[in-house]
Amino acid sequence: MSRIKHVKFIVTGRVQGVGFRYSTSRIAKELGLTGWVMNKLDGTVEIRVEGNRSALERFKQRIQEGNRFLKINNIEEEELYRLGEYKNFEIRFL
Repeated sequence: MSRIKHVKFIVTGRVQGVGFRYSTSRIAKELGLTGWVMNKLDGTVEIRVEGNRSALERFKQRIQEGNRFLKINNIEEEELYRLGEYKNFEIRFL
């Protein structure tokens, strides 16, 4: 079993316009993860992230802690099976 995992998160709540993408990017880079984060037109934030399983668990925990401006209602998680897609972590724009 691979220790590397590729995950898609859909985050709902007050997560746009509150610095969530920037803090998500900072956390991912600190943990050595690759992928991207992007606001969606429906008000959610989508995150695609790849890395070591334990780092991904820490990543999810840290984004849930958030900041005083955001409020996460739910995080949907889906494991994706295509590995090695990203070179770094970036903020994407529509």
